[in-house]
Amino acid sequence: MKVFIKILIQYCIIFILCTILFAISFRLPLYINMNVFFYRAIFLLFTVSILVFITLVSLKRIEKIEINYRDVFTSVLIFFSIMMVIISTVLVSLDRSISVFIISDMRQNEQHIFTKEEIENRFLNIYVKKYGAMDQRIEEQIVTGTIEKIGNGYRITDKGKILINIFKLISDIFPVDGKFLNPPPLNQKEI
Repeated sequence: MKVFIKILIQYCIIFILCTILFAISFRLPLYINMNVFFYRAIFLLFTVSILVFITLVSLKRIEKIEINYRDVFTSVLIFFSIMMVIISTVLVSLDRSISVFIISDMRQNEQHIFTKEEIENRFLNIYVKKYGAMDQRIEEQIVTGTIEKIGNGYRITDKGKILINIFKLISDIFPVDGKFLNPPPLNQKEI
Protein backbone atom coordinates (compact mmCIF):
# COMPACT_ATOMS: atom_id res chain seq x y z
CA MET A 1 0.00 0.00 0.00
CA LYS A 2 2.86 2.38 0.81
CA VAL A 3 4.35 1.81 -2.65
CA PHE A 4 1.01 2.59 -4.30
CA ILE A 5 0.62 5.81 -2.29
CA LYS A 6 4.19 6.84 -3.16
CA ILE A 7 3.60 6.26 -6.89
CA LEU A 8 0.24 8.06 -6.74
CA ILE A 9 1.88 11.07 -5.10
CA GLN A 10 4.60 11.08 -7.78
CA TYR A 11 1.97 11.00 -10.53
CA CYS A 12 0.03 13.83 -8.89
CA ILE A 13 3.14 15.98 -8.47
CA ILE A 14 4.14 15.41 -12.10
CA PHE A 15 0.59 16.15 -13.27
CA ILE A 16 0.42 19.40 -11.28
CA LEU A 17 3.89 20.45 -12.50
CA CYS A 18 2.95 19.73 -16.11
CA THR A 19 -0.36 21.57 -15.78
CA ILE A 20 1.34 24.67 -14.34
CA LEU A 21 3.97 24.63 -17.10
CA PHE A 22 1.30 24.13 -19.75
CA ALA A 23 -0.72 27.10 -18.44
CA ILE A 24 2.43 29.26 -18.34
CA SER A 25 3.38 28.22 -21.89
CA PHE A 26 0.29 30.02 -23.28
CA ARG A 27 1.70 33.29 -21.94
CA LEU A 28 5.10 32.79 -23.56
CA PRO A 29 5.88 33.81 -27.14
CA LEU A 30 5.88 30.19 -28.30
CA TYR A 31 4.19 29.35 -31.61
CA ILE A 32 2.60 32.82 -31.61
CA ASN A 33 2.36 32.77 -35.41
CA MET A 34 -0.16 29.94 -35.15
CA ASN A 35 -3.51 31.68 -35.47
CA VAL A 36 -5.55 28.53 -34.86
CA PHE A 37 -5.90 28.18 -31.09
CA PHE A 38 -6.39 24.40 -31.22
CA TYR A 39 -3.13 23.83 -33.14
CA ARG A 40 -1.14 26.15 -30.90
CA ALA A 41 -2.48 24.39 -27.82
CA ILE A 42 -1.47 20.99 -29.20
CA PHE A 43 2.03 22.20 -30.08
CA LEU A 44 2.42 23.69 -26.60
CA LEU A 45 1.17 20.46 -25.06
CA PHE A 46 3.69 18.40 -27.04
CA THR A 47 6.48 20.81 -26.10
CA VAL A 48 5.69 20.78 -22.38
CA SER A 49 5.24 17.00 -22.32
CA ILE A 50 8.54 16.36 -24.09
CA LEU A 51 10.45 18.86 -21.92
CA VAL A 52 9.06 17.40 -18.69
CA PHE A 53 9.77 13.86 -19.88
CA ILE A 54 13.37 14.71 -20.82
CA THR A 55 13.90 16.58 -17.54
CA LEU A 56 12.55 13.73 -15.43
CA VAL A 57 14.58 11.10 -17.31
CA SER A 58 17.70 13.25 -16.91
CA LEU A 59 17.07 13.69 -13.18
CA LYS A 60 16.51 9.94 -12.86
CA ARG A 61 19.80 9.22 -14.65
CA ILE A 62 21.80 11.41 -12.30
CA GLU A 63 19.86 9.92 -9.37
CA LYS A 64 18.26 13.17 -8.21
CA ILE A 65 14.77 11.64 -8.10
CA GLU A 66 13.45 8.24 -7.14
CA ILE A 67 11.13 7.22 -9.93
CA ASN A 68 11.35 4.52 -12.53
CA TYR A 69 11.27 5.18 -16.26
CA ARG A 70 7.90 3.47 -16.69
CA ASP A 71 6.32 5.84 -14.18
CA VAL A 72 7.90 8.87 -15.84
CA PHE A 73 6.48 7.81 -19.20
CA THR A 74 3.08 6.84 -17.80
CA SER A 75 2.64 10.01 -15.74
CA VAL A 76 3.52 12.27 -18.69
CA LEU A 77 1.24 10.23 -20.95
CA ILE A 78 -1.64 10.58 -18.48
CA PHE A 79 -1.05 14.34 -18.33
CA PHE A 80 -0.94 14.54 -22.13
CA SER A 81 -4.14 12.52 -22.54
CA ILE A 82 -6.12 14.47 -19.96
CA MET A 83 -4.98 17.79 -21.43
CA MET A 84 -5.96 16.67 -24.94
CA VAL A 85 -9.47 16.06 -23.65
CA ILE A 86 -9.47 19.44 -21.89
CA ILE A 87 -8.19 21.21 -25.01
CA SER A 88 -10.76 19.52 -27.22
CA THR A 89 -13.74 20.01 -24.95
CA VAL A 90 -13.17 22.98 -22.67
CA LEU A 91 -10.53 25.29 -24.14
CA VAL A 92 -11.76 25.13 -27.73
CA SER A 93 -15.32 25.68 -26.50
CA LEU A 94 -14.22 28.75 -24.59
CA ASP A 95 -12.37 29.99 -27.64
CA ARG A 96 -15.34 29.73 -29.98
CA SER A 97 -18.55 28.79 -28.22
CA ILE A 98 -21.75 30.61 -29.05
CA SER A 99 -23.28 29.34 -25.82
CA VAL A 100 -20.39 30.67 -23.73
CA PHE A 101 -20.78 34.09 -25.37
CA ILE A 102 -24.54 34.16 -24.71
CA ILE A 103 -24.30 33.27 -21.03
CA SER A 104 -21.26 35.52 -20.52
CA ASP A 105 -23.19 38.40 -22.09
CA MET A 106 -26.11 37.70 -19.78
CA ARG A 107 -23.78 37.51 -16.78
CA GLN A 108 -22.26 40.86 -17.74
CA ASN A 109 -25.77 42.34 -17.97
CA GLU A 110 -27.51 40.20 -15.37
CA GLN A 111 -30.14 42.78 -14.45
CA HIS A 112 -31.49 42.76 -18.01
CA ILE A 113 -34.11 40.32 -19.32
CA PHE A 114 -33.08 39.55 -22.91
CA THR A 115 -35.49 38.89 -25.73
CA LYS A 116 -34.57 36.31 -28.34
CA GLU A 117 -34.08 39.15 -30.86
CA GLU A 118 -31.69 40.98 -28.50
CA ILE A 119 -29.65 37.82 -28.02
CA GLU A 120 -29.43 37.32 -31.80
CA ASN A 121 -28.60 40.98 -32.47
CA ARG A 122 -25.94 41.15 -29.77
CA PHE A 123 -24.44 37.89 -31.01
CA LEU A 124 -24.25 39.15 -34.61
CA ASN A 125 -23.08 42.66 -33.74
CA ILE A 126 -20.54 41.75 -31.06
CA TYR A 127 -19.42 38.13 -31.58
CA VAL A 128 -19.56 37.98 -35.36
CA LYS A 129 -18.85 41.59 -36.41
CA LYS A 130 -16.97 43.34 -33.58
CA TYR A 131 -14.92 40.29 -32.51
CA GLY A 132 -14.38 39.16 -36.12
CA ALA A 133 -15.55 35.59 -35.50
CA MET A 134 -16.25 34.92 -39.17
CA ASP A 135 -12.86 36.26 -40.27
CA GLN A 136 -11.16 34.09 -37.66
CA ARG A 137 -13.08 30.95 -38.70
CA ILE A 138 -12.39 31.55 -42.40
CA GLU A 139 -8.68 32.01 -41.67
CA GLU A 140 -8.64 28.81 -39.61
CA GLN A 141 -10.21 26.87 -42.48
CA ILE A 142 -7.68 28.28 -44.97
CA VAL A 143 -4.85 27.28 -42.61
CA THR A 144 -6.25 23.76 -42.21
CA GLY A 145 -6.72 23.47 -45.97
CA THR A 146 -10.46 22.84 -45.98
CA ILE A 147 -11.24 25.99 -47.98
CA GLU A 148 -9.21 28.13 -50.36
CA LYS A 149 -9.35 31.79 -51.32
CA ILE A 150 -10.29 32.35 -54.97
CA GLY A 151 -10.18 36.04 -55.93
CA ASN A 152 -12.56 37.77 -53.54
CA GLY A 153 -14.29 34.55 -52.51
CA TYR A 154 -13.75 31.14 -50.97
CA ARG A 155 -14.34 27.57 -52.11
CA ILE A 156 -14.21 24.19 -50.41
CA THR A 157 -11.14 22.07 -51.20
CA ASP A 158 -10.98 18.32 -51.79
CA LYS A 159 -9.70 18.01 -48.22
CA GLY A 160 -12.77 19.93 -47.02
CA LYS A 161 -15.08 17.63 -48.96
CA ILE A 162 -13.44 14.56 -47.43
CA LEU A 163 -13.78 16.08 -43.95
CA ILE A 164 -17.49 16.82 -44.47
CA ASN A 165 -18.04 13.26 -45.70
CA ILE A 166 -16.33 11.93 -42.55
CA PHE A 167 -18.49 14.22 -40.38
CA LYS A 168 -21.64 13.03 -42.17
CA LEU A 169 -20.64 9.42 -41.60
CA ILE A 170 -20.04 10.11 -37.90
CA SER A 171 -23.40 11.89 -37.60
CA ASP A 172 -25.06 8.85 -39.20
CA ILE A 173 -23.37 6.47 -36.74
CA PHE A 174 -23.87 8.56 -33.58
CA PRO A 175 -27.03 10.47 -32.65
CA VAL A 176 -25.70 13.89 -33.60
CA ASP A 177 -27.93 16.52 -35.17
CA GLY A 178 -26.63 16.70 -38.73
CA LYS A 179 -28.40 19.91 -39.82
CA PHE A 180 -25.15 21.86 -39.84
CA LEU A 181 -23.76 19.30 -42.28
CA ASN A 182 -26.71 19.69 -44.65
CA PRO A 183 -27.56 23.38 -45.05
CA PRO A 184 -30.00 24.23 -47.84
CA PRO A 185 -28.50 25.05 -51.25
CA LEU A 186 -27.95 28.70 -52.13
CA ASN A 187 -30.76 30.46 -53.90
CA GLN A 188 -30.49 33.68 -55.86
CA LYS A 189 -31.93 35.76 -52.99
CA GLU A 190 -29.03 34.80 -50.74
CA ILE A 191 -26.28 35.64 -53.23
